[in-house]
Amino acid sequence: MKNLMILTSCVVLITFSSFNVIAFSPNNEDKKSNSSERLSVKCHVTLIDGNETISLWRLSPEEYSILKESAVGKYVTPHSSNKEVKISKVNECALESEKFTAFSAKQLDKKLPR
Repeated sequence: MKNLMILTSCVVLITFSSFNVIAFSPNNEDKKSNSSERLSVKCHVTLIDGNETISLWRLSPEEYSILKESAVGKYVTPHSSNKEVKISKVNECALESEKFTAFSAKQLDKKLPR
């Protein structure tokens, strides 16, 4: 009976110890915060029909680093129409809280309804 109590106590102790190591590991917290972190990004783009517009994106930091290359060929709905149009060129991208450097992009950004 005494051996059974000792064995049970050891199993419970080991179980709780391993749970605390897994649940509060700094590596697990880093992975959770990185996967849930999303950026609000705006891009000044030229569409296949020649019009320019601002497209809004919500993506991870890894996706943001390659957005200028990966957005070309994607379809967006310009604010002036209901029809989707393909992006032919990405002129500039910036975080939503930042300002564009190009004058034309700044003007389009001011007119963008949010």
